[in-house]
Amino acid sequence: MSSVEVLSPAKVEIKPQIWLPLLPLVAIPFVGTPQRVDHLILISEFAFFAMAFRNPLWLLGGIALSEFSIRNFVIEQSAFTMSSRLLMSMAAITIAIPLFARGETLGSRAKMTILTGVGLIVVATLSNFINVEQALLFQFLRFIICGLVILVAIPLVVKNREDLLQVSIIVLAIATISALVAVAQQIPGAPSIASVPNGIIPTGLEYWEGRSLGLGENPIYLTNDLMLVLFPLVGILLVRGTGGRLNRTLAILVVLFAAALYFSLTRSWAFSALGATIGMSFVLRGAVQKYLLLLLMVGALVFWYQAASSENRYSGEEDGGSAAARPVLWSAAVQIALDYPILGIGYDQFVRISPRYVEPETPTSPGEQTTGVLGRYEPHNDFLDVWSAFGTAAFVFYILLYLQSGYNYLLALRTFSEPLLKGIALGGMGALVAFAVNSLFHNLFGSTLTLWILAGFSLALVKVAEQTADKPSESQNQWAAA
Repeated sequence: MSSVEVLSPAKVEIKPQIWLPLLPLVAIPFVGTPQRVDHLILISEFAFFAMAFRNPLWLLGGIALSEFSIRNFVIEQSAFTMSSRLLMSMAAITIAIPLFARGETLGSRAKMTILTGVGLIVVATLSNFINVEQALLFQFLRFIICGLVILVAIPLVVKNREDLLQVSIIVLAIATISALVAVAQQIPGAPSIASVPNGIIPTGLEYWEGRSLGLGENPIYLTNDLMLVLFPLVGILLVRGTGGRLNRTLAILVVLFAAALYFSLTRSWAFSALGATIGMSFVLRGAVQKYLLLLLMVGALVFWYQAASSENRYSGEEDGGSAAARPVLWSAAVQIALDYPILGIGYDQFVRISPRYVEPETPTSPGEQTTGVLGRYEPHNDFLDVWSAFGTAAFVFYILLYLQSGYNYLLALRTFSEPLLKGIALGGMGALVAFAVNSLFHNLFGSTLTLWILAGFSLALVKVAEQTADKPSESQNQWAAA
């Protein structure tokens, strides 16, 4: 168990250049089609990339904006076709080479974490080589290598405390814009806001029956993205890492994010938030821990009351059979993993293989989707998906990536003496737990880079923490081993 001592809150300097690439997003309420919104987002991304060649730090802004919006937008110009995500990875490699040449370090924990990521990629690629056609093999390989590139890029370009805080502010600004859009999507008669989702997949709010999407492509991505930022905010507030007006601003942002999460009508975020809050409380003690647990109880009661008095997905009135379907999908995934324990069945093969695992004795009623979901849906569980798709060795590497990232956050939390950085490390650990819980209900590993981003950010925190290790303060002597 660890304790958090409250020290004098730190001042945060915000550079004006941070806002320049985000200016195109200000026009979102004034455009009328999804395609135009896509263009605004792409303009912002390219602005980040252009700035990155002068300061590599801005590359992370482009990556964050991509993950919070149109993750895999396809850029088509005559015979040239490339996803924005792949373009980002190529830009990251181009920027990383000079940094490596100058001897920029990644921190003491980077080697083991990167080797774990490489191990996962090698085993998954071998599984795909044996099980799937070449097109699928290279499709997944391009995606997962993007994750590894980002894992390395984050600690590489974050050189010191100032870089860490500037990146955090950029990501916070992007998440705030997405949360504001999500809340605005609940305002009747706001067609321009309602058209934010990706124009390539034109599924607006009508398709999602009023669920907020923010800047993302669906409500699940919205909740996944916002929790990535919400818990570092909560961590900073818990350890009083800021003070005065800035402290009140962060509290307002927490309320804004909570409202956006609620309007997504995605039930899994509540379980994720519960898991993250409990996880954060384990490394706290004293009054701060009691305050967090009290906040958890109050939040749970408010959410329960609001859900019980509403007629939406939270109350189960509009369930659509998804709750009944998941155990069937999970059971099939476990059976497949046990039948193919070495290299699994390969990427994107669950829908094709799962109908073989229908259990005739499973009761089915007209109002429920049970055995009928096999052959139609993915497992809706990343852990089982990785295990069944790529085998036991890949599953072990996948779990290790979580464990190593969690240890990195705890190590940074124990090492930092500055409350602001302690709060970010505490919240980063909470975000990791939230993503792990969210991954129990969704297929996120094959479509988002969240785990790679969390792993890379944990390395950046450790790297910055190691820079302060030779400047111990009295508070550091009060930390117990995590």
